[in-house]
Amino acid sequence: MPEPAHPEEEKRAAARKLLGRGRDPGCTRNALMLVVDRSGSMTGVPMEMAKKAATVASTKLGKLDCYGLLVFDSKPDLVVPLTRAPDHAAIAKSVAAVHAGGGTEIFTALDDAVALIGNARSARWRSIVLLTDGQSPQQGIRELAQYAASEGIPIYTVGLGMSIDEAMLRMIAETSGGLFSKVTDPTLLPQVFAARIDSLLQK
Repeated sequence: MPEPAHPEEEKRAAARKLLGRGRDPGCTRNALMLVVDRSGSMTGVPMEMAKKAATVASTKLGKLDCYGLLVFDSKPDLVVPLTRAPDHAAIAKSVAAVHAGGGTEIFTALDDAVALIGNARSARWRSIVLLTDGQSPQQGIRELAQYAASEGIPIYTVGLGMSIDEAMLRMIAETSGGLFSKVTDPTLLPQVFAARIDSLLQK
């Protein structure tokens, strides 16, 4: 017999269903959700470059596209709701207010991102880009990646530095249909994000 679901996993699954019943933002082309680590280890250049990368990513999208940004430490924080025709100036202002601090909890942030982008039902493609420089508990993550794959939502993972859980990030990407990238120099993050978005837009 299969093992019973963990109560916390059941709770998160229920929350995902509720978030996924929201209004379709109406993008008919592309929907992109960024999930960016803002834990204490990102302080300084890594955080500044991650913020620049998030801003650059938004400028790649147009009037028929949707963009959203969720940052996380020990809990997720929705900085830019998934919105059609992104206002690049407003996004830059919101991103500038993000500061590093706290722990690293990937699952809850990624779970919210999957649910939120699930609302973009009119989009031609829906993708998530996850950036982290640390490690996090793995409980529920494989199942979440499998769920994302079943919904046609690939997760592209970007691991920054030498303290990442590369095996987990590769698993998330491969299970969901995305790709994994490893970056050792934080100043390359804007370039890496721009290249990833360009490749998605060519699909």
